[in-house]
Amino acid sequence: MSISKRILFLVAHFRVSKRILVLSAYVLCEWFLIVPDPLPMALFVFVAQPFFAFAGFIYILEVIEELKQRGVL
Repeated sequence: MSISKRILFLVAHFRVSKRILVLSAYVLCEWFLIVPDPLPMALFVFVAQPFFAFAGFIYILEVIEELKQRGVL
């Protein structure tokens, strides 16, 4: 099983969706914008940004899988 299929399997198995990741990252970003203290800044840097990156990575993997199914790649 390829790495992309394993990641998509884990995402489906644990029911982690892109929406939940992006929404929680957005809430942490807003909290940091409203209250610029060290704790929200740390959560923004070490939690919110990786959530955005992981959600983007999941999206890219889903697009590649769909393109492979359609025979484009």
